[in-house]
Amino acid sequence: MYKKLALSALILTLSISAAACSSDNKTSESASPAATVAPTTASAEDASLYQAKAYIAGRLAEEKITQLFTKETTEDGKPVLTSSIAKSKEEATEFLNAYLDPALTEKVLAHYLTEEKAGEAIVVKADPFVPASILATASQEEVTFSGTADEVKMTLKDGGVYTAKKNAEGNYIISDIAK
Repeated sequence: MYKKLALSALILTLSISAAACSSDNKTSESASPAATVAPTTASAEDASLYQAKAYIAGRLAEEKITQLFTKETTEDGKPVLTSSIAKSKEEATEFLNAYLDPALTEKVLAHYLTEEKAGEAIVVKADPFVPASILATASQEEVTFSGTADEVKMTLKDGGVYTAKKNAEGNYIISDIAK
């Protein structure tokens, strides 16, 4: 009697499995048109995602440039390199390279750094490097995006253009800031 019960349970299990497998084939055939729609939606979502990441990278880059070159001043009001972040050109380069392309980092440093010292601190130029501020935007809806996931151009309402590109780690860094 137990053998008959076990055999019946085994047959029932096999028949349910066979029915489930054959119904999967039918649903996958009928789901094919929906599958072609899904990638379009996914790519639109991907575009929103990489645009948001590039926008955040632009805001971070400008913020870090501002922190490094405008936070500290001497007693007589001269701006100096922020000593809590970097005390030398090499340290400033290392700091900025986390947010900027190395070529842009060199342009930023060439713009700000001077040979003048105030004690141990390096005196920097007061005029800003960034011609148009992405920090002045309230959200990414105020920015026009173009390009691909590997290189995103962000055009601000005032004509400024930030270019973000993916680095080797897959994060966005700013490769150009122009007006």
